[in-house]
Amino acid sequence: GSTWTDLPGLTSPVTITGLGYGVTYSVKVRAVNSRGPGTPSAAKSATTTKLTQTISFTQPANMKVGQADQALTVSTSGAGLTVSLTTSPTSVCTIVAGKLHAVGKGTCSITATQTGNASYAAATAVTKKITITL
Repeated sequence: GSTWTDLPGLTSPVTITGLGYGVTYSVKVRAVNSRGPGTPSAAKSATTTKLTQTISFTQPANMKVGQADQALTVSTSGAGLTVSLTTSPTSVCTIVAGKLHAVGKGTCSITATQTGNASYAAATAVTKKITITL
């Protein structure tokens, strides 16, 4: 657009507040003194970054087939968005009612993911591996 914002006592670097996250803006700079505004600089494009969020996932204990399902301890920092848990292969373990369920013998990977939104970037997925025995 053509909105100009006064930044009195400007020093470098310039911080512009009130912008959206993950949005590209076109920015121009011009000096203003007692004689009025100067010629604007060439436009520069800049994209704001989204806020970060992280997943903390406690290492689950190894399990035996037939053992009671294991509660998983997962926490997040940031937006508080829902964390999704998936397992692989599902022939070794699955998630049942939010708990880890041993299905068969082998190595199981449990992955915690969290999507982003307009303000927050997706969290880096965290994967833990356990061994399921008979």
